[in-house]
Amino acid sequence: RRGNSPVKESGHVLILGWSSKAVEVISLLAQRHRRPRVVILGPRDVSDMQESLRSSGAYGLGAKIVLRSGSPANHHELERVACADARSVMVVSTPLDGGDADIEAVKTLLALASFPWKGQRPKVACEIASARGIDVARAASHGAVPIVSSGEVVSRILFQASRQSGIAAIYDEIFSFTGAGIHIRKVPRCAGLRFGDIEYAFPRAVLMGISTAAKRADGSERYDFLLAPERSRAIAADEWLIFLAHTDAITDDLDRPVFRSTVAMPKAYLLLPTDGSSGGNGEPASTVFTSEISRAEKYLPPPRERILVLGWNDNIHDLLAEHDACVGSQTEITVVSAFDEGAARAQLAQRGAPKRLKTAFVQGDARSRTGIKSLAPQEYDCIVVLADASHRSPDPDAATVMSLVMVRDALRGRQTRPRLVAEILDPLNAGVVSGLEIDDLVISPRVVSQQLVQISQQAMLADIYRELLSSGGVEIYLKPASRYVVPGRSCSFNDLVYSAQRLREVALGVRIARDRAKPGGGLQLNPPKDSRWDFADGDMVVVLAEELYDRRA
Repeated sequence: RRGNSPVKESGHVLILGWSSKAVEVISLLAQRHRRPRVVILGPRDVSDMQESLRSSGAYGLGAKIVLRSGSPANHHELERVACADARSVMVVSTPLDGGDADIEAVKTLLALASFPWKGQRPKVACEIASARGIDVARAASHGAVPIVSSGEVVSRILFQASRQSGIAAIYDEIFSFTGAGIHIRKVPRCAGLRFGDIEYAFPRAVLMGISTAAKRADGSERYDFLLAPERSRAIAADEWLIFLAHTDAITDDLDRPVFRSTVAMPKAYLLLPTDGSSGGNGEPASTVFTSEISRAEKYLPPPRERILVLGWNDNIHDLLAEHDACVGSQTEITVVSAFDEGAARAQLAQRGAPKRLKTAFVQGDARSRTGIKSLAPQEYDCIVVLADASHRSPDPDAATVMSLVMVRDALRGRQTRPRLVAEILDPLNAGVVSGLEIDDLVISPRVVSQQLVQISQQAMLADIYRELLSSGGVEIYLKPASRYVVPGRSCSFNDLVYSAQRLREVALGVRIARDRAKPGGGLQLNPPKDSRWDFADGDMVVVLAEELYDRRA
């Protein structure tokens, strides 16, 4: 009961460190496994951890939870929680009063690197709070442990949500264990076939990309991957396929005569296209399927947007940096917090202020009606409400709820309103804000815990997730259905796959506007290839693409 005795478990999941993410990790494991066994070693009193788990409902999730109090950076403590017998190990960043939350995580990685393992080391994944700590964490683990930066993940999702409505729900499904997720499989019969052809070979899965594994000099594995490759790219015999699917049991139609080797195998550079062809040049998108209603409208003018950010926390630095790198002078951002302009710019300068982004900083309180109305929120294209730390509220989520209520009140009765993005820290508050007309809700501990659990079981996913969330690479977008098929014509998912290929994109699913009020918000990821729709205004296609806008001068 006091947490002093050795743990007599094997094959358990071991959490090293303590934060609110522990509850989310337990919840995700309970979704994936029947009665999972979870051992937590944290630098907190067992009674305090028990109370946190009890109040959050963790004990009702069906998991067996064993708590031990101690330092995860101590070899003796690691032996006490049967670290060597664990199935997987997750290191979580532990908040310290007035200190760096990543210090304990880095010390734990050093302890794990020097731990006398009896046999094969269990799979390990680590969370680092700040993106600044990623390089230190990688060095501490000799590059052998995949790292999730919670600040980087949350800020990048907030950034993408501020650009396009509905993106947070897509990532929530892909990162979770329910719905469509990323699966990696080797399919030997695809060797020699073109990527653009075999996109049609999997009736219940979307082919997203290809991957290879190689050995580093120290013997550890390195994973290279390519998302949304050229449609003419041939699959090599030693390559793996990256899918978006609802299950590991991915079936194929490769027995059909139409699937045959039509191109020579590449002789070198396995992750490069075999020729210089590209989409949108009039060539057939595939030799397997042809669409009669395909459209491929490539150009979208980049909009000039004004964004209002209410609140300030550590994510503001990465959020502004993402806007600065990706959209730059096309966007104006006003940040409202407890800091005046001088103090706000001084804090940003410590980590590098935006160079191209137009920014303004206002000292104010978004929780008051007067404060909100003085900002003229109706004049903005998007409003982002952060879990504010600048006013030092004991309950940041309460401040977020109050700000959202004031924003809704200020916009009441208007025919058009800005997109609304909100960040909360406690998943239990999701129901509280559900009626406040939020377009994208980001629950910070949940999205970070989802990634941590996933990569603790499959390390390759860490780099794929990072690529999807990085600006400037291959990302997920929602684009108007009218770009892909002739309006007024019934279309199948294969028609969308065909049109996306012509644009060097990969179709992942659709979002139907008339179903936005239904569970799931009208989102359909990885629909069967024979699914059909009659698209209307507001319907969107979810795609993997290099960028949202064609930035021609």
